[in-house]
Amino acid sequence: MSVQLAVFCLFLMHYIHCGCLLRKIGGFIGIFYFVLTGMMTWCQFIFMEGDGCMRESVVLYWWLALNIGLFYCLIAYGLSLWGAYLCWAQEEEEKLA
Repeated sequence: MSVQLAVFCLFLMHYIHCGCLLRKIGGFIGIFYFVLTGMMTWCQFIFMEGDGCMRESVVLYWWLALNIGLFYCLIAYGLSLWGAYLCWAQEEEEKLA
């Protein structure tokens, strides 16, 4: 559930134009990404090593697959925000020059 909540909060903050908050807590977001990446890597090990999980617990199997997919969406979103910020910073620097 934490992956869905994190994706929702980041999308919401971006949608309501609270980028200033994201910039203020930038270091904590970096730590959050690091912890989230470690946790999802651990989940993927569990997911890939599970023998018979699809037969025994279908709902939990697909729930974990959904969380792994959403994790990659979160990483892609974070990278796109970072890329947009770099482009914006470059444009601002060009305006000053």
